[in-house]
Amino acid sequence: MPPAAEISTALLSSVAAPGLQLQLTAPVKLAGIDNTLWTSGINTTVIGTIQKPVRTIVVSQDPPAGTEVPFGTPVNITLASLSVIPLGILKDPAGLTFATLGDFHDALSANPALLTSVSNAANFQALSAADQAAFTTFATQHGATDATSAFGAAKIVASL
Repeated sequence: MPPAAEISTALLSSVAAPGLQLQLTAPVKLAGIDNTLWTSGINTTVIGTIQKPVRTIVVSQDPPAGTEVPFGTPVNITLASLSVIPLGILKDPAGLTFATLGDFHDALSANPALLTSVSNAANFQALSAADQAAFTTFATQHGATDATSAFGAAKIVASL
């Protein structure tokens, strides 16, 4: 097999325009970022205690999503963090006692198995019997009187 430079020269000369001079240069190795100083100086047992970044969600958009607009049209969006959006923004908060969507999201996230089951089930009836019992306990502990309605609210919050 010919060296790579010969293959490259042959390939380039076959596609080059007549009279065009091609100049090949030797590959250059670029230095990467050496992060050993960083990785060796970090206490990995503390990493889990660092507060996660604040996530924001789009709460409104003008023009609305799906509106056809000319290229270059400015779009104004309003962002908010979950910790400042009141639970009352939900059409049916089902009597849950969380003050904000952030509080609700944090409570769901504290139980990864529950969060996963809520995220994956289409509705309360689609949950397994064990997951229905776990969600009913969670919802009741947080003020809901109807687990099915609370599931609808939890489904929305789990998607954020």
